[in-house]
Amino acid sequence: MKGALNHPIPPILETIPAALLWTSTTADVLAYVSDDRKWLSETARRGLMLGLLGAASASSFGVLAYLRKPRHLRRVVPHRDLWNAAITSSYLLSLRHRNDRRAGRSAMLFSGLGAMLIGLSRYFYAVKLTSKALEDAFRSGFVAMAHRGRVGFYRTDSRSILELDGLHVEKNLARKIRKGVYDVRVNQDFEGTIRGCADRESTWINEEIIQAYTDLHRAGKAHSVEAYQDNTLVGGLFGVSVGGAFRVESQFYRARDASKVCFVALVNRLRERGYVLLDLWVQTDHLARFGAVKISEEEYLARLRKVLQLQRNVV
Repeated sequence: MKGALNHPIPPILETIPAALLWTSTTADVLAYVSDDRKWLSETARRGLMLGLLGAASASSFGVLAYLRKPRHLRRVVPHRDLWNAAITSSYLLSLRHRNDRRAGRSAMLFSGLGAMLIGLSRYFYAVKLTSKALEDAFRSGFVAMAHRGRVGFYRTDSRSILELDGLHVEKNLARKIRKGVYDVRVNQDFEGTIRGCADRESTWINEEIIQAYTDLHRAGKAHSVEAYQDNTLVGGLFGVSVGGAFRVESQFYRARDASKVCFVALVNRLRERGYVLLDLWVQTDHLARFGAVKISEEEYLARLRKVLQLQRNVV
């Protein structure tokens, strides 16, 4: 996963303004201590203005990108470092204006513009995650992930997919499936399955995501495949189904090969019901052993658009 996620705002639009703002803030503090350093004060003033203009540009890029996509997608917001730098710099410029230290009207204009646009983008980021947002994200090729308590939407440079007629099952796993070691069920305990997927040391699934996917399940567009042993849930997977496409979001196991058995059952079910596209998100060696292949994001999105209008049902 590392390095595969693209932030929607080009990094240069965030790193340069943030560095400029923090450097100028430091220079301004030094100039404030000693009024004899007029050149330092003037340099700091110009740096703060340019940094806030850059911050406003980053936020404008985010706002415009937000408006181009379904309005539920919280996919564009400057990083917290740029946000903190801009607020600090705006406060310093307001102090300059109050103390008549040549802040100037242009500086105040840039300060207000920067704060307004960044605040607007932060508002977009704070919109509550809903099942509608998840469906819109699926249709647009985005994946919802929680990081440090906040949910964002991401795309990958490439996608892992499995052609439904290209499934490869290793002999040991096939033998276990024939023996019926696990009782495989569909949508028996969706919430238990997603919580099982979240029950690990490092996870992208937080409570907000659990509730949104559970609501999507109640709407008939998120499904789970589960493995039971003695009526106890020992593994499973969950994913989203829209049109003729299904995306596996996550899986877990508490007994050997339980999630693999669920995966094979899912592929067989999708093939029987006429599904066309199975999205596995990020390619791994584990998925490759099942026959999964990696394709470009452009090819994936083109294939996704073709199957969204199909009428298919996992159940």
